[in-house]
Amino acid sequence: MRYALNLWLSGLLVVVGATMNQSATALQPSEPAPITTSEPLLLKGHAAEVVALAFTSDGKILASAARDERLKLWDLATGQERFTLESVMVPLDGQPPMAFSPDGKLLATLWANRRERAVKLWDVATGKELAALKQKEIGTQLTFSPNGKHLACADQMGAVTLWETATRKELGTFNKHPLGLSSYQLYSLVFSRDGRILATGGQVVTGGQVLQQPIATTHGELKLWDLTTMKEVHIQGHYHPTYSIALSPDGKFVAAATTVASHFQPTYSEVRIWDANTGRLLKTLKRQGHGNMVQEVAFSPNGETLATSWRLEVPANEKDPEISDVLLWDVATWKSRTVPRANFLAFTPDGKVVFTTDGHDVRLWGSATERKWAVLRDSKSYNGVSTLSLDGKKLAKACGLQNGRPQDPYFGPANFGPKDCTIGVWDLTKLLEQKRD
Repeated sequence: MRYALNLWLSGLLVVVGATMNQSATALQPSEPAPITTSEPLLLKGHAAEVVALAFTSDGKILASAARDERLKLWDLATGQERFTLESVMVPLDGQPPMAFSPDGKLLATLWANRRERAVKLWDVATGKELAALKQKEIGTQLTFSPNGKHLACADQMGAVTLWETATRKELGTFNKHPLGLSSYQLYSLVFSRDGRILATGGQVVTGGQVLQQPIATTHGELKLWDLTTMKEVHIQGHYHPTYSIALSPDGKFVAAATTVASHFQPTYSEVRIWDANTGRLLKTLKRQGHGNMVQEVAFSPNGETLATSWRLEVPANEKDPEISDVLLWDVATWKSRTVPRANFLAFTPDGKVVFTTDGHDVRLWGSATERKWAVLRDSKSYNGVSTLSLDGKKLAKACGLQNGRPQDPYFGPANFGPKDCTIGVWDLTKLLEQKRD
């Protein structure tokens, strides 16, 4: 049986439009005639829900991590499984438990058993374990610097350990917190493009007592670490939980998605922009209406656009419990346009095309002013995880949950057999080769 993506195309490329908020320009193209893309490459073998996907930088290999702590590597030229890794620690907050080095030769994974916690390094070509970098606490996030020189891993207490990739030498631990900390949730761990700055953002909860009653105090953190001096760059006026961080490609700006809570007004979200070198607050970006919570921020590779994804307040009669909009901000003017009912997924390397998803379809649209658009519609995908290769030419989607049960995008409800969670990989090369205005 064949399952292809239905493609709605009008030249290239802007997203489906509906309504918008009043403070931004909406993208509202008319519905074009449908076209059908080629059928996907199907990768079968996971017996549990796939929670993370990642491509190597050349797009030739895909890693997939499942809820049962098994991670598989797939050769996309043949569709064959290369090898499976066991005991890969899958964070509860949905962060990917693996990262490829920029040259695609190394795979780093979070690993744990009853006695040990570590970051393990694997040879992608052979599946051989190369090193186990020991940790005291369970890891929650890991990432390589863009130049491949460093590997950073955050643990469940918010501390970030930095290693030199070539020598496996530990260079230091950042973001340590004092005793008395009840919990720390690190939401974002990001390197600058040149690898000089490491940014961390999250939420700290500390315990205490008032009138002999236990209380918890919560505040947010956003920290920049200069890796040339191993010192912190002070960030001006930031005390709120930070859920996502983006560093501009030229290293000038830091953008952070924050939530502001107060006893005197409803909780709301905003995006703050700082000077990355001085820590000075430059701009605050807001969206009209209470209950709109910002989830993610990302700069385009050319640095001209900032994408922000906002979870919207759901009306009582709304069938979809998770509604989001993407706002595109022109970095030169800080004026925005709204892409309705979408979550940000990725930019193409030139920054001119943006991918979004609503959990079902993937949509492509221009990051500038053009109003040509395409929709990659796959009725079999449900709400599983999606990812794009760095060149934007391959799209991978996996099964997700439907009514609380694992649901396979190609074979129906999962029964926890050997083919329960299929991954589909589409080649978008011909689509992206079409002329763009």
